Amino acid sequence: MANGNVFVIQKIVNLILKTENNSVHFDWIGGGEYFNICYDLIKQLNLTEYVSFHGAMEHNNALEIMWNGNIFIQNSITANDGNCEGTPVALLEAGVMGLAVVATKHEGILDIIEHGVDGYLVEPGDIDNLANYVYDFCMNEDKRILFGTKLKKKIYSNYTSDIYYDKFFNLIDASINNFKNDKLID
Repeated sequence: MANGNVFVIQKIVNLILKTENNSVHFDWIGGGEYFNICYDLIKQLNLTEYVSFHGAMEHNNALEIMWNGNIFIQNSITANDGNCEGTPVALLEAGVMGLAVVATKHEGILDIIEHGVDGYLVEPGDIDNLANYVYDFCMNEDKRILFGTKLKKKIYSNYTSDIYYDKFFNLIDASINNFKNDKLID
């Protein structure tokens, strides 16, 4: 879906340029097999002034760029071979930073984002609605901040390491108790 991101950017830029506040900029973080194709496509579409390509980078550097952002886009799809990502860590990090999120309805993303409450969700491949929701956040700072704040609270309430450790150890305890009970019954 990487090249789909290029068309999302193109749609958002076209929407923003029609407004009085015609300023928008995207930071593209990450590499991968489609990086060069997307880079070339951005050049061909004359969008280079709106996009900074950072490529693969150290985690701390990526976090610094995210920290200076306003909106996080997680455009995920199921690969042709059926491979899916689980819960994207970058999405959790964006939530901790209070960024507004627009994402696709995909696997673990659905566990994090509640559409219209703390982010927006679209069907995978729906670049029109993805662009429209990003545009909505661009044009409505209060909504962007409200959604980002709600997501930040949700992440801190549900996704801390302490919560995961508690769930993990409770699962181990339950497994041990089930094992013990099974052995006693036999």
